[in-house]
Order: sequence, then C-alpha cells, then structure tokens
Amino acid sequence: MPATPGIDGELASVYNSLINRTARAILALNLRSGIAMSLGRVVSLAAVVLLVVGCASGGQGSTGAKKFKVAVNLSLTDNEWQQEALNLIKAEAATPPYDGMVELRVDIAGQDASKQIQTLENEVAAGVNAVIMYPVSPTALSPAITKACDQGVVVFVYGGAVTAPCAHFVGEDFYSEAYNKSAWLVNQMASKGFTNLVVVRGFVGNEAENEQERGLAAALKLQPSVKVVATVDGNWDLGKIRTAFASALASHPDIQGVWLSFGCDQVYQVLQSKGKPMVFCTGGATNDERRMLLPKSQGGLDAPMVSGSASVTPGEIGFILAIQKLQGKQVPKRVILPTPAHTVADLQVGTDPAKGANVYETPGVVPAGFWPDIWNPMAEQGLQAALTGKPDKVSDAKPCSEVSGCTQTF
Repeated sequence: MPATPGIDGELASVYNSLINRTARAILALNLRSGIAMSLGRVVSLAAVVLLVVGCASGGQGSTGAKKFKVAVNLSLTDNEWQQEALNLIKAEAATPPYDGMVELRVDIAGQDASKQIQTLENEVAAGVNAVIMYPVSPTALSPAITKACDQGVVVFVYGGAVTAPCAHFVGEDFYSEAYNKSAWLVNQMASKGFTNLVVVRGFVGNEAENEQERGLAAALKLQPSVKVVATVDGNWDLGKIRTAFASALASHPDIQGVWLSFGCDQVYQVLQSKGKPMVFCTGGATNDERRMLLPKSQGGLDAPMVSGSASVTPGEIGFILAIQKLQGKQVPKRVILPTPAHTVADLQVGTDPAKGANVYETPGVVPAGFWPDIWNPMAEQGLQAALTGKPDKVSDAKPCSEVSGCTQTF
C-alpha cells in the first residue's frame, strides 16, 4: 500500500480504505477489458483518481480555502453616520474579492466601555483574525486591545484614536476640522458685534468630540468678545440636539451663534418655531445642513453656516487595510483623511460621489439626516452601499500616498 504523507490515524485508515475500494473497481474493469495491469499500477491509479476527484470537489481548492474572520465592534449605532459607516463595511466585505475570503460578524456593545471590552474579549475567544472598532473611549479599551494584539489579532479603530500602541487608526484630524469651522464662526459673529454663543456637545468622552472641543477652545481665543453663554449635551443624536438647543434658547433668548458637531438643521427648526431668524452656525456635514447652504434658487436657505467634513469611510478603509495586513502586506499605523470645510462654492449636487457629488436630493435620493461624505479615493463603495449595505463599487481603492491631503505614518 502506498504511503499517505501528512495523513495520520483515522484519516489514514479512511484514505487507504477508499484507495482499496477504488483499486478493486479499476481491477474489475481491467479484467473485463482484458488490459494487463499490475496490482501496484492499479493502486497508484486509484490514488490519482481520488486526488483528482478531491480537487474537483473543492477539498483543497480555492473554494475550500480558510476565510479570514473579521469582527466589526461598535459602540454606537443609533445615529445615521454610524449606520452608513457600518453599511459601507458590509458592502465592501460582500464585494469581490473580499466576499470569497472574509467571514464578517457585527457586534454592538453600546456606550459602555466595560461591555465593549467584554465584546472584544468574546471576539478574540471566537478566533477572529481582525477587529474593526469604533471605540467608546480612547483609554479604557486599550488594555483589552493590547491583549488582543498580543494574541495575533489585527485591530483597526476609527472615529477616535486609542492609546494602545498596537492599534491602527483611520480617521480625520478632528482638531483641525473643528478649529477651521470654529474660527469661521467666531470671526463672523465678531464682525457683526455678536457675543452670545451656545455650545451643543456631542458624545462626551469620545476622542473625536474631545478633539473638536479643543479646536473650539483654540478658535475662541481669536475673538475674546465671543462668550459661551450655555453648554448643553446633544449626544450626536438629532432629537436630543433639538431638545437641548430648545432648552438653551429658553434660558438665553438672545443666542447669536451655535457651535455643534452637526445639527444646524435642528437649530433652524427650533428657531423657526419661535419666529426667530437663523443664527450663525458651524454646521456639520449632513446632507440637510449642506442643502441649507445652497442658494434659494436651488432649494436652499442661503443659511449663515459653514459645513465641516465628516467622512463616513474610515471603517471601510480600515477593513481594506486590515485584510492587506492579514495578507502580509505593510500597512500604515495611522491614516489621517482630508478634512475640508465647505462653503456653498464647494458643494456639488449629484448622485455619484466618485464624480464629485457631496450633496444629494432629499427626499427622493437620500433620507433626512443622511451624511453625504460617503466616498474618497481610498474607498470603493458608492451611494447605494451607504444606503443599503449592499455592494455598489464605484472605484478601486488607492493608497493614502496617492490621495491629496491624506497623511500616514508607519
């Protein structure tokens, strides 16, 4: 009987049994046809037949290749930005070649660091190869992330950096983005002699929010006459932003400017309900806010606003880079995406983000609350992917080194 290298124990017995049965069948055919063939040649031919059949059935072929296990570990999913970001990751994972090489799972931990740590530990115990994470805290998760890295798990975070040195980060320069739009706000207010500013904070404790508030604090030094008369919490939730601003307005009816990560459309709704005109507002990057910037001839309000950048792509880009690292390629430790501030001159209404569209028709094309920065050259998915989570590839991903305004460190 021929040797069965690499097969031991029960598997070897099964393999040899199959060869014996196949050999007997070939020998019977040999005798009926009158072909002279030694027993050794019959057995060897049987082994070859089994090998060919096994390959044809995918036993060791590409369809039977082991898939990378990738987990998406989220702290927030109750706002539109988070859902779009998750949709883009899902769509990319379902797009060739990733659909044949990745097994994706999604875990929602909520806004509790201990629960997100437990979720990460469960993912590692389940044998994941990589984790794409939106961290609830820059520090609390770091020991668990370090432990995951020590066990060979690739960790990419987006939406806010963490202190764990092993973690990769993809995101924006939240400080610079906030400083630029905050400087516009305080300069506009000061030019009109306005002084009363309300701050509507986002997800308190998140690194992105921390950096944005630092940007605001630096910009306030440009115009000392502008004073923060109230600070309220909107928690990056449109309904809570509206309620929080209404409360601030009730206490300070002479508000002349509003700073927030996003939600100027909610500010406008509250002011309109009170018969008050729109005030200077930093804006975020939601589609509704950008449409407010458009001239009235295009259905806008000519609103006194500036729109920041809030790319929805960092999770998708982190997924692409994580797979590259699992394949043994060198990838950057930190990727900072371009963070432009938009005035009306920068806006382009359309449907294809790869062709420059950064504002969409609503209703009809996108729902209220939609975030339009769904694509950049490092990403691949288009509008339908952001809306549905289904593949809508509009480009091939480029490395950061080929993207204007992108910076990276290794």
